[in-house]
Amino acid sequence: MLARAMPDEPRDDDDRADETSSVPARRPTAPDGEARVTFEEREVGGASEPLGSAPSAPSAPSAPSAPSAPSALSAPSTPSTPSALSAPRGIARARSQHEMHFFVSLTPCTACGATLDAMKLRLEGQDDAWALSGPCPRCRTMNVYAFRTYGDPLTAPTPRDEIGGPSPSELISPKRWNDEIGRLLPRVRSAPASLSKEEWYASRNAARRLLVCLNELLKFVPDGAAEIPTASLDVEGRTDRDAHPERYRLDWMMASRARCLEDRARHIAEVPRIEALERAASRSAKRG
Repeated sequence: MLARAMPDEPRDDDDRADETSSVPARRPTAPDGEARVTFEEREVGGASEPLGSAPSAPSAPSAPSAPSAPSALSAPSTPSTPSALSAPRGIARARSQHEMHFFVSLTPCTACGATLDAMKLRLEGQDDAWALSGPCPRCRTMNVYAFRTYGDPLTAPTPRDEIGGPSPSELISPKRWNDEIGRLLPRVRSAPASLSKEEWYASRNAARRLLVCLNELLKFVPDGAAEIPTASLDVEGRTDRDAHPERYRLDWMMASRARCLEDRARHIAEVPRIEALERAASRSAKRG
C-alpha cells in the first residue's frame, strides 16, 4: 500500500479568477472496459445494496483495524457495509480524490455521527483501491472510507467547480446531492456587502460548495433530456422526486446554478473590503 501526500483542494474557487464557469458535460460515459453501476438495486454478498453505496476495498497491510467504508445511503450508525468487490453487476467507483473527500464530508462518523474533515484524513492506496482513514475528532473512533477508483485518483482530471469528469457520480446519488443543495441554499447570503468578515467567509464557502453540487447534479440529466430519468433514481430518490419534482428538472438546476454564479460574483466583489478588514485586524493584534 502506498501512502500518498494529498495535494491542495481543487481550484474550485480562486476569488480573483474569471467567473465564467462553463456548464459541466452531462453525457454519462464511463472509461472503456470499466463496469458502471446500474441504477438498480444490486446483490452484493447475498444482501441487497442500493445504488450509491461506497465499495469496500481490500484491507491494506498498513491500514489500521477499523470498520469498513460506510455506505453512501446507510444510516450513520451502521459500522460496515457488505463488500462490493465481488459484485457481478459492477462496482461503484470514485472519479477523483476530490470526490472521495466530498463523499466523506457527507458521511458522518460511524460511532458518534460527527462530521470528519476529509483533508485531515490519511490517503493510502495503489492501482484502483484507495482509502481515507483517520480518527473522529469527537470520539476518536478510527473511521476508514474505502474506495474503488478509475486509476490513480490523484491524477484524475477535475474541472473547476466539479469533483470529477463528465460521468455522474457513482458514490453520491441525486437525492444526496439535492439534500446537500437544500442544506446550503439558506446559507448563501445574497447581499454580502453587509456581512462581517466571518459571515462573508461562511457564505462564500457555502456558495462554492453549492455550485459544485449543482454541477454534479446536472450530470445525471442525459443530453437532450429535461429531467433526471427515473431509471437513475433509487427508491429514496423516487420518493424525494415525488415530493420535490422541480429539483430533478433541468430548468430548475440551470436557474439555481445561474443564481449561484451571481451570488459568487457578488462575494468576489467584496474581496477588497474583506482584505481591508483582515489588515486592520492584523495591525490591531500587533499593537495589542
